[in-house]
Amino acid sequence: MGELSDFFPPAVSFYFSVAFVIPFRALIEIPFMEVGGLTTEMTTEELKEGGENSFSYQLPVRIKHGNLILKRPIENMLTDLLEAWSASSLHGELVTNVVPIDVTISLIDAYKLPHRMWYVTNAYPVKCDNNPFASNKNELAMESLELAYNKILRII
Repeated sequence: MGELSDFFPPAVSFYFSVAFVIPFRALIEIPFMEVGGLTTEMTTEELKEGGENSFSYQLPVRIKHGNLILKRPIENMLTDLLEAWSASSLHGELVTNVVPIDVTISLIDAYKLPHRMWYVTNAYPVKCDNNPFASNKNELAMESLELAYNKILRII
């Protein structure tokens, strides 16, 4: 008889997908080499009780999220939908050019089924960065896109 872990092996970090939810259109999956920033933190406020010097209370205040960081090789600008979206936000003349989009991040198992899944709401670009170009290295030219967002939900 097999162990339970034989049927449900642990997730691997190299098999994942990132998809952008385009309202009223489609779910567009875009390949990335690295995803980071899936952090959620509860901020607290310290409350000191009068007369009690041995401890203080840590009261919950609000949930704080880190920015989502997506890294990939630089693509051809003419066919890159992500470049068009980030350029309209980061290179636009008015803040009204910012168009938030929902994003899904999925860790995928060996059967191409989601092992874990996060749903990020109202994401928009806040930073675009290119790795340094170096003539003494033989590696892909990489870019990273940093997205701020309202909320992250783990749905699986």
